[in-house]
Amino acid sequence: MVDTQLPKNFTEKNNVILGLDEHGLFHIKINRPEKMNALYKGMYDVIREGVDIAAKDENVRVLIIYGSNGVFCAGNDLQSFIQQEPAPIEYASQLIMKFVEFPKPLVFFVQKACVGIISALASHADFIYCSDDAFFLLPFMQTNLCPEGLSSIKYPELVGRRKASEMIFCDHQLKAKEALQYGFINAIIPKDQIPKTEPLLTEIEKIPNLKKLLSQDPKTVQNAKKLLIEGQNLPFMREHNMREQTIFYDCQLDPKFKETMKKYAAASLSSQKQKERPKL
Repeated sequence: MVDTQLPKNFTEKNNVILGLDEHGLFHIKINRPEKMNALYKGMYDVIREGVDIAAKDENVRVLIIYGSNGVFCAGNDLQSFIQQEPAPIEYASQLIMKFVEFPKPLVFFVQKACVGIISALASHADFIYCSDDAFFLLPFMQTNLCPEGLSSIKYPELVGRRKASEMIFCDHQLKAKEALQYGFINAIIPKDQIPKTEPLLTEIEKIPNLKKLLSQDPKTVQNAKKLLIEGQNLPFMREHNMREQTIFYDCQLDPKFKETMKKYAAASLSSQKQKERPKL
């Protein structure tokens, strides 16, 4: 799907828009509104490409990730996920570490659903701003899967072990107000201040702190980000990431997995009007 209204320095491939605006803000926009921006394999490839470009291009000051049509991302496209072969362990683990070690400020603008791997990746953002109807969901138990994206480290670290246990063991939705209370997000943007995202997010003044981030000296900002990254136990995180991805891969080979996912997909489809993932 190509939007003819996109500026010439923006491109769309596999339902993901990439591009750098005049402010030094690199955009990754998930653009599959008819499927609530659910992800398939080709979309991951473009997201990975965008993160690489944003990391290496000296003109990029900040990376922002958001969705189209008032929704962030409903997680994996379930039908595609059921039919495809599991992603290679190395591919998935490398994508995750690109978010962990991204060298510039990383901003997530979340509206409504933030589900599955994208919710895990959000835990590596420097800033998360939400609409008041946003929620984060890690539906591992419902799908016979296991924590991925280093969520078994980051969620206990960010929201505490007890709340993380509710999310991981009980598929508890972390809604925007609760996420703010736990310090998982920076702020909830009032309804009358929500920036438009079509065809792109251009009202940067409506994302708190974004103009300030873009105006600061890039080297100074990146020095600070480097120290934040290296202040983590990166060797352990790399090892644990591989542990998560190995178990996640094995879960997908279990004979029960595809049947469980089919039930989850059917229940999810029937519950779309409820604006949340189902409880099986």
